[in-house]
Amino acid sequence: MTLVPIGTFARMTHVSVKRLRHYHDTDVLVAARVDPRTGYRYYDVRQAEDARLVATLRSLDMPLPRIAQLVRADEADRTTLLASHLDDLQDTLAATGEAVAMVRAMLEPGAEIDVERRQLPPLLALARSARVERGDIDAWCEESFGALYGRLGARLPAGPGAATFADDFFADDVGEVVAFVPVSGGDDAATIAGGAYAVAIHEGPFSQVSRTYAALGRHVSVAGVGLAGPIRETYYLVGPPTVRDPSRYRTEIAWPISHPVTT
Repeated sequence: MTLVPIGTFARMTHVSVKRLRHYHDTDVLVAARVDPRTGYRYYDVRQAEDARLVATLRSLDMPLPRIAQLVRADEADRTTLLASHLDDLQDTLAATGEAVAMVRAMLEPGAEIDVERRQLPPLLALARSARVERGDIDAWCEESFGALYGRLGARLPAGPGAATFADDFFADDVGEVVAFVPVSGGDDAATIAGGAYAVAIHEGPFSQVSRTYAALGRHVSVAGVGLAGPIRETYYLVGPPTVRDPSRYRTEIAWPISHPVTT
């Protein structure tokens, strides 16, 4: 074992003395020896790779407790932990990319969103409902629609899948959601209520759907016809698996209204 003082180790690793002291005090990277009289720290030169690893992972925003766990892990566990963190980073990058795209779209003048009033008929459908937190909605919908389409058996869907969202889902970030797939009949089919709605087509990735919600909200508020009650989203008029490009997706959003719809 070859020991070097903390200053030399800092030059070796490009990690400042201040950071090395912090990593030692938090058990992330503990010095190989501490002089009991002076408190001066010495590092084994073989710790240089660990120091470089710690610095790199900190630049990727990995929390210190997780880094400490990784530094102490054997090679197999270290690989697993690193892979898990890389997956988290990919998810973060994807979310950041969606946010950037949303801001760019807000800076660019877009086409006016058309809103029409329609009487939607009641539907027979295979349905699944639950009280869902907003943060869990993507996973819940993926699971629910997978289960609903699986229940079709030999039947063909009578229309695209859809979901309704209760008012408290938007107000409190948790509320009742009903996912459903229309069918022509069957003992296991439920009835999805119809009614009068203001309807708009959201064009583009679903991550930017708030623009269409805002247009619908303006329409019903200015006209004084908006009602409390579940909003319906229909996935997709155009979308996967037929179309893979999110910019070409078409989603129907329907907001309940009080004004009767004339035909």
